Amino acid sequence: MSLDGSTPNCQLASFPGLSPYPSAVSYMDSLASVVACGGSSLADSTKCWAYDGLSWTSLPDSTQSPCFVDAPNVVMGDRWLVAGSQQNGDNRCSVDWTSELFTGTEWVSGPIYPAGGDYLQNSCLAQVNSTHTLLTGAGSWLYNLESDTWTATGPLDHDRYGHGCATLADQGVLVAGGFKTHGGVDYSVELYDAVTDTWSLSFPRA
Repeated sequence: MSLDGSTPNCQLASFPGLSPYPSAVSYMDSLASVVACGGSSLADSTKCWAYDGLSWTSLPDSTQSPCFVDAPNVVMGDRWLVAGSQQNGDNRCSVDWTSELFTGTEWVSGPIYPAGGDYLQNSCLAQVNSTHTLLTGAGSWLYNLESDTWTATGPLDHDRYGHGCATLADQGVLVAGGFKTHGGVDYSVELYDAVTDTWSLSFPRA
């Protein structure tokens, strides 16, 4: 239906996956399509599709298996970065890091996990600009697509997981809520300023 209600409802094409839980979903300007990969079943975990508003078409299979409940992803320019946990069974994921980039025609290896050790599940990715993405969880790291390198940012006040993150145009990246890495719920909100490479703490409720 149109926003002004001038056209009637229409039936959209059903999602083609074996399960109705795609791991990662985004929109790529370069394809003028919604792109989606994965599902809750292992057999579906490498399957990818594009939706142009009329129908779904198959994309090349992912070379990895992004977790159906932990696949933070962002579009950086003309590339789609999908990362997070590795799916290793039906409705089951590991602490192994998965990371790959879709160029619009193929999948290529993505950046390695910058924090070392096991991946802290349910971390968050937010696009800073067309070439830089921020990963928050076990610390805060900035990925440069052009040089394929990570750089640690100024420290978060609270490491966290299961939180939300969002880009606020030219105001920076906001992270909110989640769980403390040493236990308990984290209600705090922090704002990252990419110009000064610093975090500021807001609403620091315990």
